[in-house]
Amino acid sequence: MASGILLGLGSVFYLLLSNWRIGNIDDGIQGVTFMTGIFIGGTLFTNYIFKDFADKNSSTSFLLTPASHFEKLLSGSFYSLIIFPLVFMALFFLMDYFFITMANTIHQDLSVTKNLEIPEWEKNTSFFSQLSEKSDVFIGPILGSWFITQAFMVLGTITFSRWAYIKTGFVGFAIMLVVGIISNYVFDGMISGLAEQAESNNILYPKIMPTVEILRDITIFILKYIFTPLLLLIAYFKLKEKQV
Repeated sequence: MASGILLGLGSVFYLLLSNWRIGNIDDGIQGVTFMTGIFIGGTLFTNYIFKDFADKNSSTSFLLTPASHFEKLLSGSFYSLIIFPLVFMALFFLMDYFFITMANTIHQDLSVTKNLEIPEWEKNTSFFSQLSEKSDVFIGPILGSWFITQAFMVLGTITFSRWAYIKTGFVGFAIMLVVGIISNYVFDGMISGLAEQAESNNILYPKIMPTVEILRDITIFILKYIFTPLLLLIAYFKLKEKQV
């Protein structure tokens, strides 16, 4: 059912936001559809997997399941963090290929069969090809952001008893805002202080000074690859706190 809903919503995006008169699909539509589906759909799916904690009776049945807390968390996380993105990407790339082929066929029919010249048009390319060409720019940030978002949703769904999705989203947005503001002030202060120290000691600035970009890259690396297992570890202990 969820797969059908994803395909239906994605098809609506493509059909309504593309110029089918000339067979043109904007690259932005593909990116927006993919990012919206994998993040919003993924968090909703994660919330559904662990939704039993929103109701006392359901959470009791979940906790009485003859399995350890680690097995329960591992099972839910497996479907949320691994199975969902694989299924989603398979469905999306299949849908994208279908609409790209259809759009290119429409344009070829207009420009060749009917001898109509449509200016400023380039052949539509699949989103998979776009990701492959810019894998270092897209895939790393997408995967890192995906895992930390899902891990945070797992923790939020286990922690909050009611309206877990909304509460987790609000807390996550607030944390990102605070971290972004604080990091900018902290990084600027660190850079300014080290620059003054280097200048007073007659030390060549570029050789000892990190840049703001380097500090931000380090922060993003920590958030993506250290906070994800940390959040899942906290979720495990929160799960162990639950009493039948």
